[in-house]
Amino acid sequence: MVMFWAIIITLFYIILFFFIHLWQVYIALVVVVFFNIWIMIDTWKLYKNTNENITPSNSLKQELQKNYNGFQNWWKLQQKAGLFVYPIAAAGGFITGGFWGSGKSVEAFLYNTRMITILGITVLVLVPICYYAAKWMFDYAYGKHLKKLKNLIDELS
Repeated sequence: MVMFWAIIITLFYIILFFFIHLWQVYIALVVVVFFNIWIMIDTWKLYKNTNENITPSNSLKQELQKNYNGFQNWWKLQQKAGLFVYPIAAAGGFITGGFWGSGKSVEAFLYNTRMITILGITVLVLVPICYYAAKWMFDYAYGKHLKKLKNLIDELS
């Protein structure tokens, strides 16, 4: 289900290319689209590497720990990459909204010191919100399963 939504959202970003004709926003969209594609590929790799069967050479605990560690590493990498992408996405969204709302060119819109300050504040506010929202969504979607897996691993110790 996660992959389905990732594909839908990425297609939405690609469709935006045809409606927004600002090079600054193109850059933001390209970064976000590549980020989404990379996340989808990385998620697919995690899915394929998660073995439902226990390898005879490994114990049950080793297999569970391998799956648990793989999932945790997958998530930590996404969190770190997100901290690079969120500011770019927030700036792209701000520029798009400001351009459409003001009716001015991007250069005229951003030439105002006040707008640059608001852009900075927007990025400073949205990046932590996006980070913690993503963390909450991860915990909501996977948290109970990971806790259960961790408890099983601990019981085997």
